[in-house]
Amino acid sequence: MNLVTQPNAPQHHPPVWQIRLGGICALLAMLSIAGAAIANLIAANAGGPEPTRLLNFYSALLGNTADGWLAIAGSALLIPSAWGFYAAQHAAGRARWTAPASVLVGLAALLVGYALTLLVTRELQARLPAADAQALPTFIVILTTVRTTADILLVVGSGFTFGLGVGLFGLFSLYTPGIPNGVGALGILVGLLHVGWLDALAPPPLAGWLTAIKLLDLALFLIWMGAMGVTLLRMRGAGTAVAHTS
Repeated sequence: MNLVTQPNAPQHHPPVWQIRLGGICALLAMLSIAGAAIANLIAANAGGPEPTRLLNFYSALLGNTADGWLAIAGSALLIPSAWGFYAAQHAAGRARWTAPASVLVGLAALLVGYALTLLVTRELQARLPAADAQALPTFIVILTTVRTTADILLVVGSGFTFGLGVGLFGLFSLYTPGIPNGVGALGILVGLLHVGWLDALAPPPLAGWLTAIKLLDLALFLIWMGAMGVTLLRMRGAGTAVAHTS
């Protein structure tokens, strides 16, 4: 039973392949982002003196390894995923452009941050081994500046993507036949918990609590992405109402 029933809502008919492509990309994005999160945790444990530790961190996260590119791949896959989410909600006449627009704005910030980090890291990887002691302070300044910039872009990007985009998709899902109410509620919760992504800019006492919230938010986001992907793939066709379960 629908949480909110609007029998007179206008019905639209986007192509079936658009909804199913969104479902497939949602599942692929879930796997890619999960891999990137694991790479991030490994990178966070990188040791060594400064600036080697910072360089090791970025190399492990976005360097020449396959895991590093998962952050970029996962973010890119969110674009067709959001398109598919919008198409499914549009089919029921319950779509709003604000949800996919928020995701796109957020992904733009995230991808710029990832690309900036990748380019600087790869450049410094070649120079660090031959650097003398006098050059190390310069490396520290460059890497610290890049990390701060990337953190700001991460906060902005995650705010638009998780806070607004996913939250709004979750809200509109409550009005969309074929998307379980639980999935919609989970999307709203992901949006509310995006405050945890402020941990990169918070002072140490607060940062630890926010990091815990961020990890929970990320885990719930991955579950939400998987649930949305499966839901879209199970839809019988564009504009076809499927039983809405709680």
